[in-house]
Amino acid sequence: MRIAVVGFGLALLVTGCTTRSTTGLYLYPATPAGRELALAHSVPTNAPFGSIYEPSRLETVAYDWKANRVTVSFYRQLPGEPWRVTVRDSWDILDQSTKTEGKLWGVSECRCSTQECLRIIEQSLARFSAERPGAKVEFLAMEMQVSRELWGAMLVGLSRTLATLQGEKASNRIDVPDEIDGETARVLDSSPAIAAIKALLKKHGVAVQSVGIVEHILFRDSLAGRRWSDIAALPDVGVLVPGTVEFDAAESGIKPAAESGVMQPAPSQSAQR
Repeated sequence: MRIAVVGFGLALLVTGCTTRSTTGLYLYPATPAGRELALAHSVPTNAPFGSIYEPSRLETVAYDWKANRVTVSFYRQLPGEPWRVTVRDSWDILDQSTKTEGKLWGVSECRCSTQECLRIIEQSLARFSAERPGAKVEFLAMEMQVSRELWGAMLVGLSRTLATLQGEKASNRIDVPDEIDGETARVLDSSPAIAAIKALLKKHGVAVQSVGIVEHILFRDSLAGRRWSDIAALPDVGVLVPGTVEFDAAESGIKPAAESGVMQPAPSQSAQR
């Protein structure tokens, strides 16, 4: 298995988006009445469905595994589209890093062992296939720190690589040395946890075509100007947000639980939806 770096995920860094106004800024009216009139003229009354004037639609089914503080979400924008699946910390990781003073992303912050992770993913797939028969999956994306074994190996690998780097951390948080992405890919490529998740997805009819890094590991802004070799000695190697790995499924159909041999948990053991 080879790991591909397929792009830089900005989802964790961007809290909103804007669209360009059809009214130029230099013509923006100064009075409330003028602004109302300008707004009325800026949005056509015959705006077609699905245009930039229409709200975007997002259909989501989420399973909150409270004991592990992990949320598995299935989402899509249009009926008939394949579903995208995310396995994430129930508390947004960027929020944790920016709102918790002294936050460290050590192994103690991991939510699951590999076996617990597999159980959560498997039971979520089984439940979802029962609720949405015939559903197809486009990809499954998982935050790396969700798996204790995966994140532990990642911290060891990053520390070893950072210790060999020359230079200092830049102030731009996305300016990360190529060696970091290379080491991240190497750890994922040799990870038993990644191999086990691929095998589990295959068992459920989800054929993984490739595995890639979609949200890269970022380092704390407060470390700007420090030597990478010094950062290597920190307990969590200075991580601001752990990265996310994606299993590309090429629109594979999920097998019914009966076909994959999975028994759904009793209500007392089940995830909250």
